[in-house]
Amino acid sequence: MSSTEPQYSWLWCDDNEKITEWFLNEPDHHEYQFFYSSFINAANRAWELLRHKNTILQPLDEEMINLLSRDPIPAGMLIETLNKYNRLIGGTKGYLEGKGLIRFQDVAPERSAVNNGEIELHKKVRSFCKKLPKAEQETMEDEEMADGEAAEVGKSPVQFEVAIVGGKKNNEDHDMA
Repeated sequence: MSSTEPQYSWLWCDDNEKITEWFLNEPDHHEYQFFYSSFINAANRAWELLRHKNTILQPLDEEMINLLSRDPIPAGMLIETLNKYNRLIGGTKGYLEGKGLIRFQDVAPERSAVNNGEIELHKKVRSFCKKLPKAEQETMEDEEMADGEAAEVGKSPVQFEVAIVGGKKNNEDHDMA
């Protein structure tokens, strides 16, 4: 990244430069403060929905929750989610979420407000994860871990055989009786 490109932060990502490069090369996006603030507000809304039982989450909300629960967030995963969010809001023609942790309307929020919103979201996520019983934290980590990652750390995915009960009987079933 050249020294003339702006330095943007992107949640608690492991490679802000990679995300910034993606953002600057994306042809149809809002100004950073608008786009990133709207994304933080949407991610916060998804995180709040997680806390309500019996709530059906949209696929992008689930993806945002999975993203937020990682520390650090892998850059590739964040780019994929930001890209989906940008398509969802319709690029520069779309609706930005100006309500939530970072409030804005026609004027871009200050950089400090954006940073404060990011910090507040991170605090919410960390405090929620700390409140989980140790077993649930490990379950969340195991569910998030891909099979390839599991092999690297010596864990093998658990597989169960499921017996099918009920349904139509085959001729083989009659022969055995």
